[in-house]
Amino acid sequence: MVPQRFWSEEFERWVVHCTADASINPHLDWQAYRRSVELMAGGDQALLDALLRGSWEIDAGGSFFAPPTWSTKRCRKLIERGSVDPVKEKMFLSFDWGVGAPSALALIWPNPPGCPAGSLFVVDEMYVCDVTLGGQRNWTKGCYLDNRGQAAAIREWLYDGWGVMPAQLMAIADDAIFASTGSKHGSVAAEFQDCGVVFRPAEKMQHRLAEGLSMVRSMMVATGKDPAAPWLMWSQHCAAWEATVPGLIKHPRDPNVCADGQPDHILDAVRMAIMWNRGKWKVGKGPRFV
Repeated sequence: MVPQRFWSEEFERWVVHCTADASINPHLDWQAYRRSVELMAGGDQALLDALLRGSWEIDAGGSFFAPPTWSTKRCRKLIERGSVDPVKEKMFLSFDWGVGAPSALALIWPNPPGCPAGSLFVVDEMYVCDVTLGGQRNWTKGCYLDNRGQAAAIREWLYDGWGVMPAQLMAIADDAIFASTGSKHGSVAAEFQDCGVVFRPAEKMQHRLAEGLSMVRSMMVATGKDPAAPWLMWSQHCAAWEATVPGLIKHPRDPNVCADGQPDHILDAVRMAIMWNRGKWKVGKGPRFV
């Protein structure tokens, strides 16, 4: 935050370079801003220095959800399948569709008992992927199961595990499946609807990727520690979540998002659920009377 004057070969003139952070803004509550940034950084000192002090000379390739952000001790909660009624508890589904890539579906319990308002509990997941030559699940590759096959798997998974059918729950999905495909069904979403699985757009394009990932990170950090902030929890049934999310690394040029080409499918489903749940009560729409 000290001005420096130097000769620029590019501009062929003397220039002045000065850095600043948010503390110089008299209209900003610096302490509240600092606390928000610290929650978003999740204990990552390099990311905190970058966001808070403008120090971007860092190695941004580390784990995106490094401890203490990621904590199974705080965030994993045990729950038996069928022990609660998804319809009564107003659970909903969040779907990240894939064919060549894995499909990931999360069953979300909003505002579970004993948690701050706005908290989410991922009680179960369905992850459609290929297997390796050794018989292990290949978290990075889909098995090219068609939409009718995926719809049948969703119905079976929900009924066998939780005693409900897809039509009994709200279900959101990536906006891309509502685009016209030119097929006789018109879109991927329409094909699922013909099979009894009805999705509505998650409207994820209304939110920046970094904003959603920041919410995932801050909710993890708050879980079990901050009674004034919403929590994010998951159950022992979320095998894909626990196998893929801790290993995701930051983008080398933007530590606010994950690097490309990683198995972030179940993370996308949960991120969409968080942003949709926060914004589903919208204002400013509909008729007005003066």
